[in-house]
Amino acid sequence: MATATPDNASAGGGNYREHPQLNPSDPIPPADPAAVDSVKELYNAIREKFPDAVADFQARWLVWKNVACPKYGVSSNAFATCEGPEFDKLVALGPKIVPLVVYKLATDNRLEKNRHYLVDPNDLLNYKVLQRQANLIVDMNYERNKLADADLKDWSAYCWKNQMHSSNSGIFTDCQETQDLLSLGPSIVAHLMLAYGPDDLNTKHPGIKFSYELLQRIVYGDGEETGLPYLDFKGMYVAWAEWFQRGEHSQTPRWIRGMRVDGSSADPGPAPWYNHLFPPGRE
Repeated sequence: MATATPDNASAGGGNYREHPQLNPSDPIPPADPAAVDSVKELYNAIREKFPDAVADFQARWLVWKNVACPKYGVSSNAFATCEGPEFDKLVALGPKIVPLVVYKLATDNRLEKNRHYLVDPNDLLNYKVLQRQANLIVDMNYERNKLADADLKDWSAYCWKNQMHSSNSGIFTDCQETQDLLSLGPSIVAHLMLAYGPDDLNTKHPGIKFSYELLQRIVYGDGEETGLPYLDFKGMYVAWAEWFQRGEHSQTPRWIRGMRVDGSSADPGPAPWYNHLFPPGRE
């Protein structure tokens, strides 16, 4: 059976949106203040619950920034900053860092005082294009944040309504509410991880303990389920939380038909997180 990998799984689909066209002399519309507040709130929530994930991202970001910004200063091609091992190392963290990158877009230009690390406003083409793109990304992610929050609330309400089926994961993970979540793509992995937690697996709502199913499907494609039977739900949370804190995208936890992809039995207990990982490309 052909199975998805983190690199070829569905990214949420959709087409590029159309935005109002600006003339070169037009001022750049700022990002919506509510969007900036939403970005900061999400970033702070991730930092509080998963400090190692933010620290790892920040370290890789700074290494890339220190290499990329001087490179931009000697090249008219902004894409020159998106080349090299430093950039590859940052991108290797995958979609889970999207909220952290958006936070940088929303705040870094406000914090940066050194002109060597800023685009010259007199360089109209690069300044306006890059700043306009950053502001639009912040605004569009605000919309996604609101959708993710609303879909998570809808899923919670659905799960409470069907709580009598508490041992059947399919009741909680194969419904319109989870389809709505999955349709937002792997960039909401952070939102799912914030909702997922070891201390409220039986209290937040009856379906929350099956979040590992949604995480695997949103990373590898909607058709791929773990096939895992009833198990130690806290152990599954540990596997995903440890990956989110320290793992790269190619190390995302994965099970197929109830088995770890390396062929050994899926251990539902709280084994060390690296026992749940797999080398990229292995069936």
